[in-house]
Amino acid sequence: MRHVFIAGFLLASLFVAGCHENIIKLRLPDMEVTQVVEDSPLTIAVAAFQDQRPTPEHLGVYIDLGGEKEYFQLRNGSLSDVATQSFIHFLNQSGFSASDATDAETADIRIEAEIEQFSADATGRILSALLEVNTTMVFTIHNAADGSMARVSIAAGETNEEANFGHFSNHDMEILINSVLKEGFMNLLNTVEIRGQTFKVTRHFPLDPPTVFQGNPILDVLRVPLIDPA
Repeated sequence: MRHVFIAGFLLASLFVAGCHENIIKLRLPDMEVTQVVEDSPLTIAVAAFQDQRPTPEHLGVYIDLGGEKEYFQLRNGSLSDVATQSFIHFLNQSGFSASDATDAETADIRIEAEIEQFSADATGRILSALLEVNTTMVFTIHNAADGSMARVSIAAGETNEEANFGHFSNHDMEILINSVLKEGFMNLLNTVEIRGQTFKVTRHFPLDPPTVFQGNPILDVLRVPLIDPA
């Protein structure tokens, strides 16, 4: 009877171990941002980003040479929390005065964001790791001065191959995630001008014929890849 009990305990332990996911914890450092506009008098309230992904518990997956999987998670909060604070930091370093929406009830501009897609994946190779980060975020920008609104979809992504000689580096993935988030935020500033008391969409879109959306009370920007104006 004792042997049966021990065997049952060992089988249960193996089952629990098999169900346990291997997790890699990442901590994003403060984003390095160069000021892109002159100091602006505008105050910007940033609502908490909404994570709309079907599997919000993971950022992505690392698959090593043997096919074993480890999942990426953030050590310092959910993707929603980290993206929100990174965006506020980015706006402040860029020359605006931004804060959490709960602390800025009378802000000139209110920005809401939905994370529609975000993946941070790594694949192990013999002497390197292939890192891929892609994201799509939809920003809704409200102007308190005239009640106008713009809704813009921003996509950003990068792929890097990092030499690691058999050892995956968390830091490489953390840097790449920060880089992609910064790229998306920069694309937003290049798309929607919010430097005065009004704002407008200033980029062209690949429509037939090409169209620029600007100056309308309500701007619902189509979700298509952005291109530079001709």
